[in-house]
Amino acid sequence: MDGLIARLPELDALGVGVVLVGSGPPAALAAFGRDMALARHGVTMVTDPSLTAFRAAELRRPRFHGLRAAVEALRELAAGYAPGRVIGDARQLGGAFFVDESGRVIYHPREFQRLLAVGRWQEAPAKAVLIDQGASPGRMLVLASGRTAVKVDGREVATPRLGQFAGEMSFLTGARTAAAVELVEPARFVSWATDDLERFLGKHPELRAALQLVLGRG
Repeated sequence: MDGLIARLPELDALGVGVVLVGSGPPAALAAFGRDMALARHGVTMVTDPSLTAFRAAELRRPRFHGLRAAVEALRELAAGYAPGRVIGDARQLGGAFFVDESGRVIYHPREFQRLLAVGRWQEAPAKAVLIDQGASPGRMLVLASGRTAVKVDGREVATPRLGQFAGEMSFLTGARTAAAVELVEPARFVSWATDDLERFLGKHPELRAALQLVLGRG
């Protein structure tokens, strides 16, 4: 939730509103909203104890938490976030959706899984150059682990976050890259060849619209 709050100004600048849909009693959601100061950040909160929205969104409740959930929990502990008392169903998984002005869902978590399926998972050592400056990279990528540096004429100008796209402006505009992306430490990432991604998005125009929104082309 902290990560979402930190990026609310970006969403606001893109004209995207945020609605948090809970499934517990109204009093519990109100307390959560006060703790996180969500109203001050412009987040609308509603609750649906009947789980009608949960089922309509095709979300699920697995019997066991997976390895990814365990890894994320360890990362939170390492960052100093101590878990509080669990309220409600700890195995009831949530999700994030994009809904347009007409109420049409233009992005569903399963669509991202389809996007990942056409990508290629790779690993690279420190100092590897993932994207050259002044080039047409022919791919777009997202870092899953490790650390990169964005460099212009050999000078470091930025440190992208995990989960941030690289090569996206060249993909959107066809222009050559204005900077290089170099690994500072060994990393794992998923990449999409431009031609493969164009073919995939051509068959899934709604996902193209959602991806463009994420990339800042709203």
